[in-house]
Amino acid sequence: MATEREKIEQLLKKETLSARELAQRLDIDIADVIEDLRHVRKSTQPPLKFKIHPARCNHCGFIFKERTKVKTPSKCPSCRSESITEARYSIG
Repeated sequence: MATEREKIEQLLKKETLSARELAQRLDIDIADVIEDLRHVRKSTQPPLKFKIHPARCNHCGFIFKERTKVKTPSKCPSCRSESITEARYSIG
């Protein structure tokens, strides 16, 4: 039987998902998914790459393209809005 991290890795090889979507599909807590994503990111071997599709502010459109953390930001640094589209992840 595959571990949670192995299941996350398999899902991300098939499609691009947010941490919340992964938590719903695997029926686990989002905090556990974020922790597992950190480990999956470190363990992804070439030629595959762990890709972060950046979060975006829904209010002003600011894109968090320089952010390397797995967790979705809580506020926009530009307009201070808390309406943020979640980052999405894939392996490819």
